[in-house]
Amino acid sequence: MDEMTPEQEDFWNLLRYNLDELYLKSSNNVEEVKNHEFSGCFCCISVFSLNEISFPLSGPNYIFCPRCGVDAVLPGITNRRILEMLYKKIF
Repeated sequence: MDEMTPEQEDFWNLLRYNLDELYLKSSNNVEEVKNHEFSGCFCCISVFSLNEISFPLSGPNYIFCPRCGVDAVLPGITNRRILEMLYKKIF
């Protein structure tokens, strides 16, 4: 089987998780974010690479967006439509 593009992977992620479950992936996600080359923020609808993220040395187990500073980072989700859908649901 051929490798999936990031967009195809996001599509299958959306099918596997409803938006509420996707939202839960924005917390306790440090280790999962480290396992993905790219992640997305559903607050500012941006996509960024792993090397742009500042990981906490201690304290909370979640990531702040390097663009807007909100803890709305979804590991591996790079499709802006999915990020926008979650933004509309949460905010």
